[in-house]
Formats: sequence, C-alpha cells, structure tokens
Amino acid sequence: MGTTRRINSFGRSISLHDHLLAVGAPGESGSASGISRSASVEDLSGSGAVYVFRQTAGSWSPWAYVKASRPDAGDYFGGSVSLSGVELAVGAKQESSSAGGINGNQLDNSRGGSGAAYIY
Repeated sequence: MGTTRRINSFGRSISLHDHLLAVGAPGESGSASGISRSASVEDLSGSGAVYVFRQTAGSWSPWAYVKASRPDAGDYFGGSVSLSGVELAVGAKQESSSAGGINGNQLDNSRGGSGAAYIY
C-alpha cells in the first residue's frame, strides 16, 4: 500500500507584521472559501491557501485559514502574501476569472492564467 504525498508548498511566501505571520501555501488543495479557523476537504488541487498565525505571550498559534472567495483548481492562491497591520493581500497567479477592476464577476473563468489579488 503506497502513501500519498501532499505537496502544498507551505512557506512559498511569508509576511510578518507585529504579532501576525502569514504563510502562503499555493499548492494546497482545500475547497473551502473565505476565512475560517480550520483547513477544508482537499479536492481542488493547487487551489492554494494562506495560514495566518498569531503570537500571544511569546507563543505562536494558528489564527486563520484563508482561501479565495471562489477557489478553483490550479489558481495557486497564496503564491504571494503581504501583511500590513491586520490587512492581508494575497496573490493568485493562475486565477482565470475575466473579472475586471474591483469586485467584478468571478463566475466567468474564460481568461486562463490572468491572475488576481485579494485583500482581507
């Protein structure tokens, strides 16, 4: 019986600000969307995620699990991350949405590899 090795590229990108650490995992395969406290079912290969850790009393602990609002396989969300205070910017270099500008229509995935940036 073989073992399955998950390659999620945890640590591909990191950003530290005050007592928060954001760690990108663009190869992660969870299918959840938005922000939650725990990882999701892994059924969207390479959809990507960002793990946010918070330091309290000198100890680091998980604080948030962040996904795109409409994750798809191969988006590689989390390939780049940047923290400024409690604001988080996340890049998804292979997002295929044809949405233009801010808050565009994310349902049309006809622009393969166009990329996207998310702000939380």
